[in-house]
Amino acid sequence: MPGIKDAGALESAALRPRASAGGQDAYPTFFTKVAAVGFAIAQGHVFSDGNKRTSLATMLWTLRANSYRITPSQDAGTTVMVLVATGNLTIEGLRVALIHWCGLNPGEASL
Repeated sequence: MPGIKDAGALESAALRPRASAGGQDAYPTFFTKVAAVGFAIAQGHVFSDGNKRTSLATMLWTLRANSYRITPSQDAGTTVMVLVATGNLTIEGLRVALIHWCGLNPGEASL
C-alpha cells in the first residue's frame, strides 16, 4: 500500500536537526542537519516505497531553498543513496557528498 509506512519515523526524521545531547547540538552545521534528515528518511524506511528518492529530493530541495547550487549527476545521487540505505555511508559521509555537490570545500568547519 503506497504512503507513509511509519509516521513516527517520519516525524523523528523531520525533527533530527533540532536534536541535542548533553546540551550540545547533535547536528551542529547546516549540512550536517540536511544530511541527518536525508539519512533518517533513507534508513528509516518511513514510506512504503521511494525512500531513497524522497530522501535525495528532500536534501536537494533544502539546499536549493537555501541558495546552494547543486550539481550531482543522477548516477552520483543514486550511488550515494544506495550506500546510505544499505548502511555503507554515514551521516558524515553524506554531509561531505552534499558539500562536494555544491562545489564547496568540506574542510570548512562551518559547513
